[in-house]
Parts: sequence; C-alpha cells; structure tokens
Amino acid sequence: MRKFNPSVDPSAFRLIVTHSMNPLFRYTCLCFAVISLFSRCKNGSRQEDAPTGLSVLTFNILQVGHDAATMGFQNSRFGGSRFDDLARIISRTNPDSLGIQEDTPTDSLLLALGEGWNRCYNMYSKLKLSPLETNGDLLNACRVHLPNGDSLVFVNCHWLPTGGYGPGIIQQRMLNATIPADPGVFEKEILDATRQIADGPRGYQATVDLVQPYLQANEKVILVGDFNEPSHLDWTARYARMGSDRWVENPTATPLRFAISWQGSKALEDSGLSDAYRTIHTDEVANPGVTWTPPYPKNTPGRQEYNNQVLVRVDRIYFSRRGLVCKSASRITGKIGNGDIALEADWPSDHWAVLAEFELH
Repeated sequence: MRKFNPSVDPSAFRLIVTHSMNPLFRYTCLCFAVISLFSRCKNGSRQEDAPTGLSVLTFNILQVGHDAATMGFQNSRFGGSRFDDLARIISRTNPDSLGIQEDTPTDSLLLALGEGWNRCYNMYSKLKLSPLETNGDLLNACRVHLPNGDSLVFVNCHWLPTGGYGPGIIQQRMLNATIPADPGVFEKEILDATRQIADGPRGYQATVDLVQPYLQANEKVILVGDFNEPSHLDWTARYARMGSDRWVENPTATPLRFAISWQGSKALEDSGLSDAYRTIHTDEVANPGVTWTPPYPKNTPGRQEYNNQVLVRVDRIYFSRRGLVCKSASRITGKIGNGDIALEADWPSDHWAVLAEFELH
C-alpha cells in the first residue's frame, strides 16, 4: 500500500518556527503546517483505501441453476429453489467477481445475489463491468473496472470434450486391459484420442485465440472456467509414482495415476497464463485440488455410481503473469468436502468451486 510521504518536509516548518522571532509569524506558520499536512493525510488515505486487489470465484452451478431433478439436485431438496443456496455459497466466499458455467439466461441468480451486483454475459461482479466480446457459445470476455481507474480483462469459458472425455477413455482402456507397458506410448495414445478438444467454439484453441491479443497488449487477464479436461500440472510423473488412485473404487490392479501432458492446460500455459491453484499449492500429490465431483448417494438419478468416478481438477482460474500476483487460491466445498474452505452447507451443484485472490500492479 502507498504510505504517506509529504512533498514538503515537516522539518522545514520546524526550522522556520525555531528561527523566527515574531510570535505572530510563528503561529501563522504552525497553522499552515497543520492544515497542509492534514490535507495531505486525507488525500493519502483516500488513495490507500482504493483496492489494490481482486478476489475471483469460478463455479459451475449445474443446469442453469434451475430444478435439476434428473441429476439429484431437485429444488425440493433446497427449499424450493437452488438459486438462494447458490447465492449463499457465493456470498459466504465474498468474491469481487465471479464466472458462472451453466449459467441461467434469466436474472434469477443476479436477483438472488442481491443489491450491488452487476452482470455481463455469464460473469458477475460488485464492480463495474463492460462487455468486450463473445463467440456466442460459452466463451465470453468483459472488462472489470476498478475504483482506482485500473481495469482488467475477465474471461469465462466452458470447454466441450469433443472426441471423448480423457479420464473416461483411460478408464475404458484399463477395463479392456489395453495399457501399453511404455508410459510414453500410452500418453501419446490418450493425447491423440482427445486432440479434438482443441476444436470448435468451445475448444481450447478458441480460448487461446481470444486471450492472446489482450496478453500481447500487456493487459491484465483473468480466465476462469470448467475446462472439462485435467491439467498437465496435476498428471505429472511424480504423481504417477506417488499420488493416490484417482478412480474412487478401482476394480483393476492398476492405479489410475498416469503422467499425461494434457493439451488444453499446456496451451494456456504456453500462451502466457498461470494456474492460480497450482501457483499456491505447488505439491500436486499433497494437494490434488479435486473439483469434479462432490460425493453423492447410491442410486442418484441420472448419474453413474460415485464409486466409478475419476476425481479431477477441471474447474480452474488462470491469470496473466504481467500485472497480477496470485496471493491465495482455495477450493470451496460443502460440509461433506475437505476443501481449503469447507462451508457448512448442503452443496447445490455437482462441481466444487474455486476462489483466488490477486494483487494488482
């Protein structure tokens, strides 16, 4: 924070007062000094009160926040509406801005959040927002205007795993006993099988193409989303040796913990973005950061048995390396979770949320 540093040295006033023989002159100088310093202190306080940071939440709210009975999230479970519970989760984490995936086309969430919130596409903020661009298919960019006159580019995306969901392909290969002995060969096969996630308006190449001009213009950029693909920073050779089995109840003799340099997260890193959660929680073995999916009861309608899930970190926050420093990153969970921030709440979605705090320079 900027500290008060008067441009007029107070010692100059002491010098004048000490060497003046005229009492009236001394009194006038003292009054002038007090008024001048008080004025500068007030101005300095106003500058210091201007925020130099920003907190951001990313949250997939499932089926636009309405009744999701086909997934076990019926409104009756949440007192008639999930929007109030979603708003309570958001309010308790207290972000300045948030990106919502599977957002509602109505203003139901905005109304539930209450006074003081603004909306731009599928992004919400307590700060002023102005639209920048949208591809019309779940990739949007808005400008967040800060009270101190600064701004940043806020991007929200929801990738589609075209060609197949990577962890699901791996599960099937394990069940079919078609895992090659060479880990490098298997990695190439999986990357080839999932390569199409780059394509189309909901692929990672569209996201990279959108953010790169802003990065090249030295803009501050924060990207949030449900990426529907794991991160290469999680599926490392170290995790493959030491990490826990990602398959909740693996029926095979091989743990699901392979080293795979997933294409989407690697492309974002190569474009100049950093992963907020992995910046703070550098040990991927100790902190896998799972966001998909919260536990659910047996025979939940519309969902495979929880035991068959592969637990991964698909909900992430990225930031530009210029102008932004990540100070904290937290996985937000409900009462049955083990998040960095665990709320006493019946969780109203099939994704955990992620919160990150940034310092702006």
